[in-house]
Amino acid sequence: MWIESLHIDAFGGLRGFSMEFTPGLTVICGANESGKSTVMAFIRAMLYGMNGRSASLQLNDRKRCAPWDGTAMSGSLRLRDGGTVYEIRRSFGQTRKGDACRVVEAETGEIVPIPASEEPGDVLLGVDEATFADTLFLSWQGSRLTGDGAALGEKIRNLAGTGREDVDLVKLLDRLRDARSAIQPRTKDRGALADTRKALDAARTEKLKAAQRERHIAQLKQQVHELTAQQKRSGELDALQLREEDLTGLIRDLEERKKQLRWRRPCGVACIAAGVLLAMAGGAAGALMQRLWLLTLIPAVALAVVGAQLCRDRIGGELFELMAERESLRAQKARLSGQEAQGRTERLVELRVELAALEREQQDGAALDGRITALEAKEVRLERTVAALDMAQEELRAAAKERQSDFVPELTRGMEEILSRATQGRYAQAAVSRSLELSLQTEQGVQPWGYFSTGTVELMYLALRLSLAGLLQRRCGALPVLLDDPFLCLDDARAARCMQVVDGFAQDGQQALLFTCRQSMAQGCARVIHMDANRA
Repeated sequence: MWIESLHIDAFGGLRGFSMEFTPGLTVICGANESGKSTVMAFIRAMLYGMNGRSASLQLNDRKRCAPWDGTAMSGSLRLRDGGTVYEIRRSFGQTRKGDACRVVEAETGEIVPIPASEEPGDVLLGVDEATFADTLFLSWQGSRLTGDGAALGEKIRNLAGTGREDVDLVKLLDRLRDARSAIQPRTKDRGALADTRKALDAARTEKLKAAQRERHIAQLKQQVHELTAQQKRSGELDALQLREEDLTGLIRDLEERKKQLRWRRPCGVACIAAGVLLAMAGGAAGALMQRLWLLTLIPAVALAVVGAQLCRDRIGGELFELMAERESLRAQKARLSGQEAQGRTERLVELRVELAALEREQQDGAALDGRITALEAKEVRLERTVAALDMAQEELRAAAKERQSDFVPELTRGMEEILSRATQGRYAQAAVSRSLELSLQTEQGVQPWGYFSTGTVELMYLALRLSLAGLLQRRCGALPVLLDDPFLCLDDARAARCMQVVDGFAQDGQQALLFTCRQSMAQGCARVIHMDANRA
């Protein structure tokens, strides 16, 4: 990716201003206040927007770069990536809300989507503004890092390990670990998997209880059936009781009638006796007179018949039959009463209430089986997720270890090469901490940067910047480097040697734009743009 051209409608002191660039080193020469820093600020603003919150004019780009006549700031910037050219078109208002930004592919006019939380530089260059400012953008204010060296170092490590500065391997591993802990913490019986297993155990326990309830319900139904049958027999017993009472009444009536008819038997016996006596007397008389016997025989028979009728006890027979029936009824009652339990009705009510409660508690067996099946599937899914997360953490650690070899040695080698060339071997060994703190090897040993002159410190940080930019480009591809008079604090000899380093850096498709007011820096450069001539 390199900057192909820019056009400024209005920005700072520039109006209707255009520039075109090529890969490699381009030196933009111009006197003080010719607009060199304005062009650099414009490029940064096109890529990352403008801040405008600081009260300090020096730190408030929106106020510092605003045209004095009140014209709105706007312009365009073109970047080429292989065969594709992207055009960034922006206008800037008084505040960020008044800004407008549009990124398109120049050839097709197709809009390139830029997420609301990002800027075109984040998407096109692949680095955020802070990393851009500390690696690819060297302003006239000096080469020292403007941000936190430890944070920048972490971003470079992320780029080295993942190809993206915003992918923090530590945070990514933390997120994987948090995701695993949410499912199955290593030391606590908590998490989604434990909850699922508890729910599954509860469902299986409920299934066992449901089976027990089912058996208990069957037993209760049997008891209800038996008690209902007993209630039916109780109805038969009541009928027998009524029949017994009726029979007792009939027997009592017959016994009363029998008492009233006690005179009939003695009278009957007397009639029979009289008939017998009359017959005997007629027989005796018949020996004397046959005709007299016949006359006495008829009354005698009549008396005997009348006596027999009086002696006949019809009530006794009926009374015997009724009493026999009553005894039979009492025997049936005794049999039924022996099968009847005390408190049958109350027990039946209790059983029916308990049965209804159990049936309400009893769940649908198919639904319960479905819930158990779903929980078992969830348990398997969570177990597989835990295994996948564990594997992902292991693989990520292994891949990060393999791909993310510590960038510091490589960064140090690049810095030492630049320092050695710029100082003709005086400083050939440097030390760079993981937070990008610098030290140099001297005859007295390794000394921190604070012990050296301003020019040497600026050279150290310039070497660090160029080494960082080279490291970024090796990881992310070609990226433009912008330098605004980076050699102001260097003597001519060191500046010339650093210029050679920059020229060598901007090879093989790399781009370096060096803005300077020193004409000597342009000597021997293939591509030079003069700001005054360009503005004219």
